[in-house]
Amino acid sequence: MRIFALAILFLLSACTSSSNDPTAIISGTNGTIQVTVHCMRENMVHDPISIFFRSTSPASETFTLPKLVGRVDGSEIPVKKGYYRYAGSIRFVEGRMIVDLYYVDTDDNKLEPVSWNGSYQLQSIAAK
Repeated sequence: MRIFALAILFLLSACTSSSNDPTAIISGTNGTIQVTVHCMRENMVHDPISIFFRSTSPASETFTLPKLVGRVDGSEIPVKKGYYRYAGSIRFVEGRMIVDLYYVDTDDNKLEPVSWNGSYQLQSIAAK
């Protein structure tokens, strides 16, 4: 019975409390369009005690996009040197940004979904 209780406790502690903010912020400088998404990500566990005292930290990602209308293919989104390119797309529909991107993992020859996938309400930085 104790093993069962410990197993349930371990499984519950593994549940993530990560969540993406439903708003994406639009900004731009020197003719570039940048869209930033924010979230809370669960901290990594580095020892057995940390499993029971989970916490989250803020994180963000900024996509540099060529446009804010229609569809932007993942291959059109620039990435830093040494990082995986994107596949999939970002679509803009009625004031919303729908992210459906994947990392092109050339090491393992597979596509990995990005943690930023989802739907976001667009907000201009000037309106903030």
